[in-house]
Amino acid sequence: MAKTILQENLLQDIASIAVKDLAGLTGESAAFFEYDGKEIKLIAKSEVANSYHYLKLLSSDVHSPNNAFIYSILPFIPTQESDSFFAKNELVFNFDESLVKDDFDAIREKKYFIRKERYERADITRICVPVFGKDKIVGSVGVTINSHNVHAEDMEQILQHCLATARSIEYKL
Repeated sequence: MAKTILQENLLQDIASIAVKDLAGLTGESAAFFEYDGKEIKLIAKSEVANSYHYLKLLSSDVHSPNNAFIYSILPFIPTQESDSFFAKNELVFNFDESLVKDDFDAIREKKYFIRKERYERADITRICVPVFGKDKIVGSVGVTINSHNVHAEDMEQILQHCLATARSIEYKL
């Protein structure tokens, strides 16, 4: 029991530092969603001034929708669990079932997921990278970018920072 508690605290501590560093490197809001084998939950977030969250009509305490982070975790968990998750959250995901297999294959191969979204006051891009501990997925780290003025080379650099952050977390676990 002590090992489980210490390991959970270790992940939260590592993720908190990594997310803060990622936000500093990219100048964008960053987050880490943990998958503990049962639930996916936000355990670390770092917001920056002028980020998407500060443009939202909702409170910045609400990290919603966070489905891109969750979506980047689902390809690495048993199909029965991911299907169950979709069944419970279909309205949140607003997904096209025919594209899920191709999306999941791409996420497994590339080890990252990029979703562009349009909101009332912003074009945003979420870059989400799965994080593994030993042989299982432990979560997803990434950024939410207010992206309507971001150049392609800047987007690539942000992606590389997200990938490096994920690998750094894995190394520390």
